[in-house]
Amino acid sequence: MSDEEQPLPTGYQLSALDPTYRETPWVPLDRLRAADPVHHDQQLGRYFLTRGQEVSELIKNRELNADPRKANEGSFSKTLYGNNSKELSILMLDDPEHKRQRTLVLKAFNKRSVEALLPRIEEIAKGLADDIEAAEGEFDFVQLFGSPLPTTVMAELLGINPADRKDFRRWSLGCMQALNPFRTPEQTALYEESTTVLADYLARTDLALGLLPVLLVALGGFGALGCRQDMHDQPKLKPYRSSEFFADGSGMRALPVHTV
Repeated sequence: MSDEEQPLPTGYQLSALDPTYRETPWVPLDRLRAADPVHHDQQLGRYFLTRGQEVSELIKNRELNADPRKANEGSFSKTLYGNNSKELSILMLDDPEHKRQRTLVLKAFNKRSVEALLPRIEEIAKGLADDIEAAEGEFDFVQLFGSPLPTTVMAELLGINPADRKDFRRWSLGCMQALNPFRTPEQTALYEESTTVLADYLARTDLALGLLPVLLVALGGFGALGCRQDMHDQPKLKPYRSSEFFADGSGMRALPVHTV
């Protein structure tokens, strides 16, 4: 049977859960783009767009919602994300919360700060590429480069101790089970454990705490990875309370004279 005679891909065939789509997504996408560029996916209750023109118009349409919790019951977005009790990524939020978080990101990741990060990111990427070059035979690019690059960059931005980065990567991958709507009981247990442990670890880390909330938003809020509201509920410094941060035992500096 030729490609023209085969049914067009639809449903979970158009998701990373399908091996063909995961390994060679351009194959089903090319077919869909040629035959049905605005595809009504009745299996998952969604429209699947494959042409730049329609995608651009969709992104610019402010009357549409991004929050999957507002999606129709049974739809792909609602099934995958809408019933998730964890915080959502900034990419899945509507205003005014999206605008609030985006403002935080823009303050921390302006042009100057991003340019300052580039040399270190390039250094990390070069190291990973050198490791691949030294390896023999075939390799999985995502496993050896695509996945460890952002994880390593995030770990450095958050000030994760190098000795803990193997655990950090394992927790992050466990959090990714948030994207799996067909989790087994074991995968669900891994997901819940990873989100809890990672949130607790970040909350008690003394490094990069001032930048931590913004980093979490900028890097998808770790909401896409499923991190929890618990981050906001952790104990925190109270004004004028004692602390070991300063040598005199104070948690903050005294106000200058004649100021309020």
